[in-house]
Amino acid sequence: MERRSRISLVCLLLFAVLCLQPATGVAGERPTGNALQFGVGSGFEPSSFMEGTISYQRFLSTDLALRLGATIEVYSGTMEHAAQGTGEYEGSDSEAFHTWNDSVSLSCEWIVYRGSDVSLYFGGGPHTFYRSMEYGESRFRPYDDAIRWRDRTRKMSFGLGASGVIGVQWAPAEWCALHAEYRAIAAYINGTVIEYWDEVGGTYKNTRTTKRTSNGVEFDSKGVRAGVSIYF
Repeated sequence: MERRSRISLVCLLLFAVLCLQPATGVAGERPTGNALQFGVGSGFEPSSFMEGTISYQRFLSTDLALRLGATIEVYSGTMEHAAQGTGEYEGSDSEAFHTWNDSVSLSCEWIVYRGSDVSLYFGGGPHTFYRSMEYGESRFRPYDDAIRWRDRTRKMSFGLGASGVIGVQWAPAEWCALHAEYRAIAAYINGTVIEYWDEVGGTYKNTRTTKRTSNGVEFDSKGVRAGVSIYF
């Protein structure tokens, strides 16, 4: 969390410096038409994580663009553990863990460009998202009176706030550009947490469910995204 705070502070200072810089864009050196943008995130293995962004960008003037975007994130993972006991604890002990989360977000951002074929850009606008995640654990221990238990927690939340972005773009041709950008989000979150618990031992069974809600303000960094813009 401290590292994210330092990154956000650096980006905020850079954002302020860019706002004070004069516009240096020259017509014809940087693509300024309509564009479709495709982006991907970083930091997870492709086999268990998928994150993709698609946006439509339209320049309102030489250095100001409006961007509408949608992002989908999906992550899942499992882990299993087994051990063999001897003597008094003869038998096997097995555990399984699983987790998954997904989210869908929509954003509308006004982007200011500074530069020509290699340019810096910054901006922001309203942002909304829905997020769902679940994690759980199940265990079987025959030497503990054949007790089996499983717990599962599910979280669902809806957020509404604003996003800020800062990045760099390189346009090798009039019809395309490559970019890398850092994004941070501040949003008001309304969430629900549901916990499930099952325990079985012989003829004994206990099942319970708890539900609670929460709300508050969340600050989050979405890290660095890389992407490509196709102009038309």
